[in-house]
Amino acid sequence: MTPLKVVLVLSIATSFLIRPSFLEADTIYSYTSPAYDQCRGTYCLGGPYALSFTFDVAAGTPLDNLTLFGAGSDVSVDVPSFTFTDGSGLKIDKTNATSYSFQIETDASGAMTAWSVWADTVIPGSPEPTLEDVGSNSYTTATYVDYSMMGPGPDDASQNLGAWAPVPESSTLVDLSVELLGLATAALALRLKHSHHARDSAGREGCE
Repeated sequence: MTPLKVVLVLSIATSFLIRPSFLEADTIYSYTSPAYDQCRGTYCLGGPYALSFTFDVAAGTPLDNLTLFGAGSDVSVDVPSFTFTDGSGLKIDKTNATSYSFQIETDASGAMTAWSVWADTVIPGSPEPTLEDVGSNSYTTATYVDYSMMGPGPDDASQNLGAWAPVPESSTLVDLSVELLGLATAALALRLKHSHHARDSAGREGCE
């Protein structure tokens, strides 16, 4: 069997063997708040400030049709990384967070419909341990939607819901991976074909 035929056979076999589970990626949720419209303390200086955060949910975590505070809605243990910022210079991620929580509600496609998300950290250099807490709550009984607070707070808050970035469908990721594999295989096959043709031409010229 020629190298070209070997490549084509392997390409077809690989296409049949690929399963979505091998191609799944973490689901990334990103949220951007409108500017805070309430303030006190240091948050009244400068600005405007606004909360934004991103968190990853590990591949394989069920994310469809979740009910806030219901079974499976607390995905905190399935979040390998996250970042919260509010424009004040504050940054809370998994390296400096003292605690955090990610509870979500989703539709049939895994898109966010309700949430209670927060993280806190000890402020460096504070004379006694002082927590800064940031978060977002969409449920109607919450006192505020998005907030940043030092101590009891909030020092800055907003009652207006922000926006979530679209979450790509897992099937889209699978299709893209398969297409990339196909392009790579085709490029290799073309390269082998040209190499084989060049050797044949050189062999014919040597026999003349």
